[in-house]
Amino acid sequence: MKKQLGGKKSQSTLMLVATICSIFLVASFGTNAFAELEKNQNIQSTKIQYLIKTTADSYYVKFQTCVGKDPVQTPIFVIESDKEYKIVKYSKIIMPNTCKTFETLIKSKYLNTIEVTLINI
Repeated sequence: MKKQLGGKKSQSTLMLVATICSIFLVASFGTNAFAELEKNQNIQSTKIQYLIKTTADSYYVKFQTCVGKDPVQTPIFVIESDKEYKIVKYSKIIMPNTCKTFETLIKSKYLNTIEVTLINI
């Protein structure tokens, strides 16, 4: 009877150890594989970091843009709101797999109508 219980415990322990080893292997190799995949894709994102009301109908906008594998030599953005639509060109180069912060002013009555889009990707 003791031999059977001992055998079942050994199998359970062996299965647990095998499962833990598998998780560690997948975690260590999987993380690097996904990191390389992200770096090689040409994904970009633009997010408004914050808005400050400067006058009754104007906002200061600070935003960040991140790019993937291709650099952006001269970033051009469309910045729009309920009162204004403008195209702004910056001289900051955005290197591959990095982010840059930009700022501008825009006329707007409502801050939730302000949008920023990188157009030359």
